Amino acid sequence: MRTIEFYLNNPIIEHDPGVLLVKDLHHRFIASNARFEDYSGIPPRELVGLTEHDMPWKDMADIYISYENDIISGLTYNIIAPLHGIKKVTMATQTKIIFDSHGIPAGTVSTSVPCDLNILDFTQITSGAPHGYSDLTKKESLILFLILKGKTRKDISEIADISNSSYDFHVRHIKQKIGAKTTAEIIPKAQQLGIDANVSIVIKLSG
Repeated sequence: MRTIEFYLNNPIIEHDPGVLLVKDLHHRFIASNARFEDYSGIPPRELVGLTEHDMPWKDMADIYISYENDIISGLTYNIIAPLHGIKKVTMATQTKIIFDSHGIPAGTVSTSVPCDLNILDFTQITSGAPHGYSDLTKKESLILFLILKGKTRKDISEIADISNSSYDFHVRHIKQKIGAKTTAEIIPKAQQLGIDANVSIVIKLSG
């Protein structure tokens, strides 16, 4: 497997299917393929040294960085999240640790492909999950994920590409399924049920 030094010397990656990104431990872009420019609008060489906070989707930067920190800490899962750049898509992303020539973790390497949230086959959680966890629909899982990340009603409506009334509809169902009486209770109730710590499972890809 290539080490981070290779990508430091080769910031342009020859890789066509989907997006391929390499970042250092400070979440700075080290290398990317040309496909990423379709979403960011930034050529691979100009991308080097920038972070998610410099991208068109900077409002989602903390979510992506939080995911990368999870992977660096040793967790293993894939995520599905909106990417609102030049093109507005939902991306399925797999991230792994990349090492340096001494075998020390030096950053992350991610592969992403656009996906349709409506037809995506989510992992079915049938055991070991908190009450109400596996009952969430795909859209509800995404909305709960964003609520737990501190996003507002307006933010979530834009990110999930839904109307405010549709947001309210989904939130009502989320409250019923996790036993929250009010919207303000969603986060503490989810945390009480263990959903906050495991929300990544809800939105990860099957397999």
